[in-house]
Amino acid sequence: MESVYRRFIGFKINVLEFSLLLTFFLSLIFLFFHIFIYRGDYQLLVILSEFFLVITSFWGFKFITESNYKIIAIIEFCTLLSTVFFLSIIYPKNYYLPIWMFGTIIVFTLATDYILGIIFLIVSMAIFNYLFFNRVDWYAFLTLNFQFIAYFLFGLILIKKIELLQQKTYYYEKLLYETSIKDSLTQIYNRKYFEKTVQLLLEKAKRNNQKVLFLIIDIDYFKKINDKYGHPVGDLVLKKITNILQQNLRKSDLLARIGGEEFAVYIDDCKEDNCINIAEKLRESINNFTIQIDDNITISSTISIGGIFSKNYDYEYLYKKADAALYEAKKNRNRTIIYIE
Repeated sequence: MESVYRRFIGFKINVLEFSLLLTFFLSLIFLFFHIFIYRGDYQLLVILSEFFLVITSFWGFKFITESNYKIIAIIEFCTLLSTVFFLSIIYPKNYYLPIWMFGTIIVFTLATDYILGIIFLIVSMAIFNYLFFNRVDWYAFLTLNFQFIAYFLFGLILIKKIELLQQKTYYYEKLLYETSIKDSLTQIYNRKYFEKTVQLLLEKAKRNNQKVLFLIIDIDYFKKINDKYGHPVGDLVLKKITNILQQNLRKSDLLARIGGEEFAVYIDDCKEDNCINIAEKLRESINNFTIQIDDNITISSTISIGGIFSKNYDYEYLYKKADAALYEAKKNRNRTIIYIE
């Protein structure tokens, strides 16, 4: 359902971005049409109106982060400069027109946020009013000012809508990624992520010539807990043990749930005389925990730990050795066995 909604949001973003792009090109076509072909009484006003619509579309694309739209913004910028050049040739006497247009292009290029955009809009319109006041009748003049504001608001609303949809897309992409790398019950990393990440960390340890500690942890008699008290209680035990393990590990240590009642820990910066202490600290921390089911039932559990402390950087090798150590530890339960190489 989430993937369907993300695709729907992506479609809406594409439609809005296409609308912005279509607005730019259509207004640009009409702009060039009125520059080179149309010769009506209000040619200059029409040109100015369409020019500001092009500017608004150009400004909008500056806020879209994808690289292909950055390229479009550059193309639009070059096109706007070309427009100013042609107008300076066609209207040589109206020197203020290309100067105002060029200045407007530059300030909107520098407008990196909405506040600056609004400020530059006010400045641009103030200069426009100064240059063109008394050159056209007041009705046409007020209409043009109103169009400038309407175009700017159109661009601003469109940009904000695109940004909002992009934020929603980012949220669902992040949620989907978190779901793919974490165990849904305990909210720690899953086996797939653990294997992939440890293999990368082993390469780093190899470059640094470090020994690594690889642990596999198994909850003792977990099946009996599920059979006697039910799976909901078993889930509570898993969550409680996960919390205790997290509290006794550093943030840099990697903890994952790799099976039903099995966990794995990877540590790449501990010393030989400390590796057994780390594992024993984890085992003893679980010995002290209890879960109160009701007034008459209290559950406790233990764990067995198998591990290897080695300079071998092959993931499969480390896993097999740790699993063999765990097998030995499980013979008597609540034990820690670490192979040191």
